Amino acid sequence: MWAPTTEEKYGVAIYNFESKKKECLDLEIGDAVQIVEQCQGWYRGLKFHNKTKKGIFPASYISVRPCTVDHSGTFETVVPSQDPTVRELTFVIREWHIIWKQYHLKSENMKFFTLQREIYDLLDYRKNLLSETLTNDQVRDLKCEATSAVNNINQRHNLDLIPWKEGEPVDPETISPVELYSILKKASQLPRTMSSLRPTMKVVGSHRHSGLFSHHILLTIKSFPFTLEEETETYFSIYSTSGTQSKFISERFVIRRNKSGHAVDKSLPQSALFVDLNNADMEQELYLVAHLHRIGRLLQKDKEKKNLPSDYRRPFACAILSLKDLLLSGNQQETSRHSMKLQMLEREGDFSQLHETLIRKHNIKSGAAGQFDQGLVVELKKYGGNLDHVKKTDPFLLNTKNVAETRKLGFPDIILPGDVRNDLYITLNSGEFNERDKKTTGKNVEVLLSVIDQAGNLMKGTICHGTGRSAMLDEYRTFVYYHSNSPQWLETIKVSVPMEKFPECHIRFEFRHCSNTNPSTTRKPFSFSFMRLADFDGTIVKDSSYELVLYKCEDVSKLKDVGYYLKNLVSYMTEEKIDARYTDNHSLLKRNPRDKCFIETKLCSTKLTQNRDLLNLLQWRNHPKDVLKILDKLHNLPTLEIVKLLQDILDALFSMFSEDSARQNSHHIFQSLVYIFELLTDKKYEHFQTVMTTYLEHHFSASLVYKDLLECIKSKIETISKAGNQEQLQSIFKVLEYIFKFVVRSMDLFRQTPGVGNVQEEFKQQLTSVISSMQGALNLNVPNNPQIARTQVILLDHFSKTFDDLMIVLPQKDLAQMISTLLGNMREQLNPDVSRTKLQCLHTSIANQKLFSDPGARNALLPVCMGQLKHFFIHRTQLDLCASILSDVLLALHEHVDDSKDHIKKLVMALVDPVLTTVKAMDMCRISYPLGEMVSNFISMLKLMDESHYKDMLSGYPSEDMLKTFLIQMLVVFQGLVKKEIFPAGWRDMRMVTNGVILNTTQYLSQTLTDTFRTYFEKQLWSQYFHLAVQFVTQPSLQLESLPKAKQERILERYNDMRVPMGYETVSMWESLGDKKIFFIPVMVGRFLELTMVPQSEVREATLPVFYDMMECEYSYQGNFKQVESELIDKLDILIGENKGDQEYTKLFNIKLLEKVKSKSSYLGLDAERFVNSVTKLLERLMDYRNVTSLDDEMNVKDKKMTCTMNLLNFYKSDINRKEMHIRYIYKLADLHLSVHNYTEAAFTLVCHAEMLNWTNEVLPAERYGLYDYEIEAEWKRKEKLYDRIIEYFDKGKTWEYAIPYCKELVQLYETKLYDYKKLSGLLKTEARFYSHILDEVRLESEFYRVGFYGMTFPSFIRNKIFVYRGLPLEKLGTFRQRLQAEYPGSKVMSTNSLPEDSITEGDQQYIQICNVKPMSKEILIDGFRSPTNKIKSFYKFNDVDCFTYDRPFHDGVKDSKNEFKTLCLERTHLQTVNKLPGILRWFEVSRLDIQKLSPIETAIDTMTIKNEELKGVVDKYKTNQEQNLNPLTMRLNGIIDAAVNGGISNYQEAFFTSDFAIENPECAGDIVDLKQLFLYQIKLLEQALNIHGKLAPDNVKPLHDRLVELFADMKSGFDDQGSPDARNMSLPRNMPVPTAGELLLPDISDESAKSSSSVSPVSSLSSRSSIYNEVTGSSEEITKHLNDKSTSDSNLAVKAKEKEGLRQSPGIERRLTHAAFPSQQPPPLSPKMHRQFSTPHIHANVNTTPLRPAPPIPRRANTPDAKNDDNMLKNGNRSSTTSSGSTSSDPEIPNKGISTTSSGSTSSDPEIPNKGIQESADSVPPELPKKLDRKISKGVISPGIMPPLPPRASVVKLKPLPKPPEEYDDQLDTERALSVSCEPDPSPLVPSSSDIENETVEELTNVEDNTETPGEKRALSVHERISLLNYKSTTKVPPLPAKPVQKRQKNTLSGSSLSDKSSTTSTDSGVGVMTDPPPLPSRTSPQKPITPETPPIPKREQVSNAADSDSDSPRPRPEPRPFPRNNSSLSDTKM
Repeated sequence: MWAPTTEEKYGVAIYNFESKKKECLDLEIGDAVQIVEQCQGWYRGLKFHNKTKKGIFPASYISVRPCTVDHSGTFETVVPSQDPTVRELTFVIREWHIIWKQYHLKSENMKFFTLQREIYDLLDYRKNLLSETLTNDQVRDLKCEATSAVNNINQRHNLDLIPWKEGEPVDPETISPVELYSILKKASQLPRTMSSLRPTMKVVGSHRHSGLFSHHILLTIKSFPFTLEEETETYFSIYSTSGTQSKFISERFVIRRNKSGHAVDKSLPQSALFVDLNNADMEQELYLVAHLHRIGRLLQKDKEKKNLPSDYRRPFACAILSLKDLLLSGNQQETSRHSMKLQMLEREGDFSQLHETLIRKHNIKSGAAGQFDQGLVVELKKYGGNLDHVKKTDPFLLNTKNVAETRKLGFPDIILPGDVRNDLYITLNSGEFNERDKKTTGKNVEVLLSVIDQAGNLMKGTICHGTGRSAMLDEYRTFVYYHSNSPQWLETIKVSVPMEKFPECHIRFEFRHCSNTNPSTTRKPFSFSFMRLADFDGTIVKDSSYELVLYKCEDVSKLKDVGYYLKNLVSYMTEEKIDARYTDNHSLLKRNPRDKCFIETKLCSTKLTQNRDLLNLLQWRNHPKDVLKILDKLHNLPTLEIVKLLQDILDALFSMFSEDSARQNSHHIFQSLVYIFELLTDKKYEHFQTVMTTYLEHHFSASLVYKDLLECIKSKIETISKAGNQEQLQSIFKVLEYIFKFVVRSMDLFRQTPGVGNVQEEFKQQLTSVISSMQGALNLNVPNNPQIARTQVILLDHFSKTFDDLMIVLPQKDLAQMISTLLGNMREQLNPDVSRTKLQCLHTSIANQKLFSDPGARNALLPVCMGQLKHFFIHRTQLDLCASILSDVLLALHEHVDDSKDHIKKLVMALVDPVLTTVKAMDMCRISYPLGEMVSNFISMLKLMDESHYKDMLSGYPSEDMLKTFLIQMLVVFQGLVKKEIFPAGWRDMRMVTNGVILNTTQYLSQTLTDTFRTYFEKQLWSQYFHLAVQFVTQPSLQLESLPKAKQERILERYNDMRVPMGYETVSMWESLGDKKIFFIPVMVGRFLELTMVPQSEVREATLPVFYDMMECEYSYQGNFKQVESELIDKLDILIGENKGDQEYTKLFNIKLLEKVKSKSSYLGLDAERFVNSVTKLLERLMDYRNVTSLDDEMNVKDKKMTCTMNLLNFYKSDINRKEMHIRYIYKLADLHLSVHNYTEAAFTLVCHAEMLNWTNEVLPAERYGLYDYEIEAEWKRKEKLYDRIIEYFDKGKTWEYAIPYCKELVQLYETKLYDYKKLSGLLKTEARFYSHILDEVRLESEFYRVGFYGMTFPSFIRNKIFVYRGLPLEKLGTFRQRLQAEYPGSKVMSTNSLPEDSITEGDQQYIQICNVKPMSKEILIDGFRSPTNKIKSFYKFNDVDCFTYDRPFHDGVKDSKNEFKTLCLERTHLQTVNKLPGILRWFEVSRLDIQKLSPIETAIDTMTIKNEELKGVVDKYKTNQEQNLNPLTMRLNGIIDAAVNGGISNYQEAFFTSDFAIENPECAGDIVDLKQLFLYQIKLLEQALNIHGKLAPDNVKPLHDRLVELFADMKSGFDDQGSPDARNMSLPRNMPVPTAGELLLPDISDESAKSSSSVSPVSSLSSRSSIYNEVTGSSEEITKHLNDKSTSDSNLAVKAKEKEGLRQSPGIERRLTHAAFPSQQPPPLSPKMHRQFSTPHIHANVNTTPLRPAPPIPRRANTPDAKNDDNMLKNGNRSSTTSSGSTSSDPEIPNKGISTTSSGSTSSDPEIPNKGIQESADSVPPELPKKLDRKISKGVISPGIMPPLPPRASVVKLKPLPKPPEEYDDQLDTERALSVSCEPDPSPLVPSSSDIENETVEELTNVEDNTETPGEKRALSVHERISLLNYKSTTKVPPLPAKPVQKRQKNTLSGSSLSDKSSTTSTDSGVGVMTDPPPLPSRTSPQKPITPETPPIPKREQVSNAADSDSDSPRPRPEPRPFPRNNSSLSDTKM
């Protein structure tokens, strides 16, 4: 059974554990786990850093670690028993790891690798701390190193600083906020270096211990790969090239190797530590130089000779190594290995300068001649700090057998008193030796150096030629140059002689010649010289260069009489000039004037001096009467000599105080001491202060000197009033600290002397006397003497530095009383500098923990302290110092809080109010320093207070007004602390501590607020409280959700979530207001809204009901809650934009408030529910907008931003009618468009605002919307500005058609209202330029794409919706797809265009469906003499469209591999968008989607139609311009003819022109005829194309042309063989009138349909004429009979039409007149922008292959013929056809200008202009909705709300109403105009000419399908049958035949459409229309298009000009959606 664990509570995984079982907990190595239960080798528990899941895991996989358990049981807390620093480092590593991964994901490689290195460094720190192999000092140092590195790196990465104290983490809750502030401030001031501080295994011995006064370099010889068959000695030294003179700066380290290259004596050290390099040395160019000497014969070839010495030292090679990299490296104790290439000698005499040559070349790796391939391998390591400390940190350095300490040639920066040194360095530079016997070869000179005393004895063991030797040498021999009379040795030796023997000794130089031929004469001396170590006056020889005097001496025995040459001979040349005792004639030792030797000396001694005056001071007892002179000369001594011999000098001076003979000069002695102390205060010698301390503690022994020193101090202080004595006094007071150190030490020594008794009181009295003198000096007031004030400042300042020393001999209480007396009795009106120094002195006493920690001392000092602080706080002076003093006081009270309650009370009562006022004043005045410290003091003071302190503080205010002022001030300060960035960003702990104190204090204050100020109500006080509460809860530092999970848990564990108690406290205070709540409505709505948006569920649930409470409160007072509603909506937009709130908040808002609204106790009703739902909807839209605006990829989220902006724009307009918010988002959307250069869309967006303005003089306020800044101005001026911008943007977008109407409106304004002709002229020029651009400029049109977004993870505003996008100019599908995928990178593009399945729409994966769609453009209705040019019409093919279509091919059944045309079908989809493109967006949602399927034969018809159109376009192109390249025409002909001959026509014939197909598909009889007609039409076009090609083909293309002609003949013959319709089947009787499209009998419509079309003109006349045609069963006689029956009334014809509605109509007609457009009733309004002023309430499917669109700039005729002329025109037989709502005009002078108009257009034609027929359009009802689409609607793919219900199958073509006709028009003619047809014969043949085909037009006949067939009734003729009848007689003249309708059968379609093309062109002959060629079939580009664009007429110029007069009568080219109702005041009514 599972049992709770008792000891095993915490462990670490040591193996990976993975299991697929749910009850198991997967582990990785290193995971910390909390163990809860155990059972048979298994544990149950949870991960320490992810406690969401509990599971089981093997016990053997866990290493149990010690821990501490708090609250054992269910809610136990386990804390690992681990070093706190290690635990903190572990947490930091985890935090850095998260950031490290983020750098990797963002590809920030530099930061990534930098942080990676720093993580590794921190892991090394942690590993070393866990190793448990370090000493306590090492652990402490390593922790300090690690913690400094952590905060340094955290600062650079903008992370939170961690409070550390001496390497240990501190708990911010347990320490004082003042201390926390100090720790974080110190951490934030660390230098930010990019390099990490990498630890070593043995811990850093670094500069932190000694300030890096000294540096040391460890040299270790790792390899000596040379074998010279002789022993070698290598000398290493450090060489400096900086400065004016390059020199060696260190002693030499020597190693000796045998012939094999191994150490001769392995006990000798092989490493050297070059010590005592100072900072100046480290900044120089230093090199390690190695000189290699071989030891053997003079010449290596003499090794076979016997009896010759073999111990000569001979120069051999040299090597150098630059130390630059080592010196610049910031890493201490980091070992680096180097190879030193040895350079052999080329010339022996250059050996001494070889290192300089190598340094100058500085190219050691170049492989110079004589260079060894292998180098001398050495390792270098740098140390910093005191040498003793370095040796402690690295025990390897302690053993002298390992390391030879190699000193610097000179003193280090610090000379400690115990560091006794008496070294004289002698450098033997060079010599010059001339041969007397004129030998050609030079000497082999060797110099023997020895130290001889005055008795002639050899001083043994006094010479050192290099460290690394076991013992000092008695004598030293230099190396030997071979045959060189000018040797240069540059060898330095060190002479170390005992101090007492030093003046008696001298150095003797013996010069010997070394022979390699005669053993008897080898090393025979030929000269000698000497050098005294001390001069005759006792001083040591000066540091200088000397030229030694050489004396002949071939017999060494002559040198035994040392006294002789010491007394009678000189040693160097300068000495000879001074002393003339020597003469050449009488000397026993003759001088050798031609030989010279040059040396240098340098003394390094702490006991010996080279200065005579200093020697006299040290030996003052020898001259007791000259003490004053000796003391006076002390001031002239070199300062370096003084500090070198500081101990001896101080001993001499203090001994004078003890000797009666010198005591009478005590003031002079005191002044000498002051001079020396002052010298040590100089920055140059500040590091010698440690020397002073060492001397004081270990060497000072004058026990009675304190009396004399105090007496001297007192007497000097009393002379302060003397003006000329100030400099001397200032010098004394500056060293007062040192003087008191000696006073205290002397007193302490005297007190320890046996038998002296109690001297404490005597000393106290004497010290009190001195302080009394100080008090008098400080109170001295001499206003005009600043020197005295300066002296007072120095006295008070340096006296405060004596407190630590005085506490050695005085109790703390007594000293504190003295300080209090001194500072308390000082007068108040002091010099500002003195006042500040006074505070500094007080600060020193408070900051001294030893002093202030004593309760008695605190009692003495606190009153003075509080009085001084209060004074300065009130006067706002010395705030920085006061803040520091208060910090120390609070810190001390915090540490002794148990015994300081009375002190805290006194402090609070005295200082809370001044401190609070000061903080507020500093915050208001923006004083940054010391605001942070003052705030920390204020917070610390509040934290020290308990409940009793708060009661005492609040009860201390005598009146409620004073208490209110204090509380308001407190709340305002708290608001500032919460709101403003008082502390730096990384000080999270400081902020959390501050928040905790504010929360605790606020809870105390809230009780006072409810008890005192609820009855005595103060709105300001309560408002400040609520503002504080909201700011507290919403402050960024408390929003933990953005932090990593581990950090959240850490903060919650330490501080809890402080938002929750403050939230509950706020709600409680709100509820306690009672009836006073109304005072805070609506002021607090926004504040509470901000409060509820914090991402904390508990706070939200607690505070959201406050809104309902506000609604009830306002409702009870006002009867509504409009103020709450308005304020809430206004603030929501702002707060959501500030990234507040989320989706969960939206849901919770709706749930909580609806729960309240629908509760039984609620009386707010449906208005409240509506309000909640409206706000919820607004929240959703605002969230969507914020989500897309917060994305990083600015370029790829523009589209999302625009969509969300439009959603908000529409919401503010239509849902809540907030005009100002609506306008704001209009400009946001416009700015977005401008940022991506969507100028047209930006213009349309601004139109939304422009239409809200009127042409009035009403003054509008100044507004600023993003980039648009409006000043205070009249409304018409603002509208004018908007129009200017709109025109400008339309111009930039090259959509000048849209800009022209606005130009016209401004023209009328300038012309008729403002009379501003200057602007008018400019605007007219602009308008003219636009017209010119329309004709001349090349515009790149955009393609359109259908885009579907499927998947539940898409944003709600596009989820499972379909859009039509308007692409960028020249943007193809691939580019568009890439752009869309970049915007949605996680989506997949679907490969099919079919509607997706439920698994896709309901799944989480995002899918995008993209395909091209074709716009369905409208026709332009012409009311003029000419048709617009293609330049004008081409614009409307791609603009102002909202209907689109696309096809998807598929095979119906099994595909026929031999002929795929048999089963090839098309699925045609029709789309309509909610708004037209272009608009305020480049895309709109699809509001209607209809699908129709084309059968194989219909697909073939559609394909042939497209091919014919393309061919006709090419032909027309070459007709107009025959100079262009012929290749396109050639390729087109070759592609069509060759394909047709090789199977194209035959495949179609095989598939559709067989009897089997006709029998199996009787309903396709009409389609077969259509297809044949299309082939026939193609043949006609090909004939014309070949004619053109033959004329234009050059000679080289003639063969190809002939080949095409042959193929074309085969094509025609092949088609005729299959039974192509002949001329008889394609004609009708010549005398038979031809019915027009409007005369077709239409089936009846339902009542609803009739009502919906009531605005359309009656069609009874047309229907009656059409019934004649539909009743004919096939005979020409019946057709003639019915068509010639002119007497039948329209009403009778209408009755007959109804009676015949049951006749089975031809399938062809049925198919062609069924269209898939919208139902006949009015469709739902999609957007106000859709309602154009020239549009009709119906959508018409009138599609042309070359559609004409409404062009606003094209004017229409102002006048039309009257009705009488129209009737005459009809009676005379002129072809003038109109639809039910059309109007036609004709000119009697121009014959045969028949016009066919659309249902809502009014057109006229000119016989000079071909191809101007404009077709009719009709509406019909779609069939039932397909099941698949219906399913999608139910699933939400297509919103059913935007699709109107489908009515019964319709029956009537809906015709568009025309604009209001002129008054002279006859209403009857306007609505029922019939065709007047002439049947006169025409001898013209039916074969069309090329000119006829060129002018061909096709006019479409439309009808309505009726699928019902009554048995026994006759079938109506198909259109094709009628065409055959019409072409029956070729000799008969017939009127022009309208284009045959080519409607397809509706299969599975929602709706259908009629097609239109150009009508046949007629020729003129005596006013009778003559048929010149058979009519071509209409285009099948878009057959059966279910959704068609409306066809607005082109407005007349008058209408355009009067656009401002009436919106209903003034059609705009692009009326925009009107967001708000507009006052349609015209310019004529404008008051300006």
